[in-house]
Amino acid sequence: MRTAILAAWLVVGFTPSAGSRQDGTVAVYGQGVSVSCGAWTEDRATAIAGGSTRAANMSWTWVVGYVSGAGVWFDGRIAETDSDAIRAFVDKHCRENPLDRLVDASNALVRALNPKDRLSCQ
Repeated sequence: MRTAILAAWLVVGFTPSAGSRQDGTVAVYGQGVSVSCGAWTEDRATAIAGGSTRAANMSWTWVVGYVSGAGVWFDGRIAETDSDAIRAFVDKHCRENPLDRLVDASNALVRALNPKDRLSCQ
């Protein structure tokens, strides 16, 4: 239920009337815009090693909400996947692109799940 509420809340930012710009991009807010892929990789390593999980969990929750919101934006036209695959994709992207933002990794995942449509953010 909490996930559904979060996804519905995120979708408000994706609706054309709420966040669309004239250039076709949408405004994106939250953890994924301010966290680098390098920080994602470091936070995940800390959590896996038994350290604090707070930062990794916050970023993970943002990624899942973003991908869920994209699924609604694309009217369900993204491929189904699971949590392990999402984590593996973002881990790989962030290892290979540590200067990217978490939103960049999430956009790459959405594009991979839906190669026909494109979601762009600034």
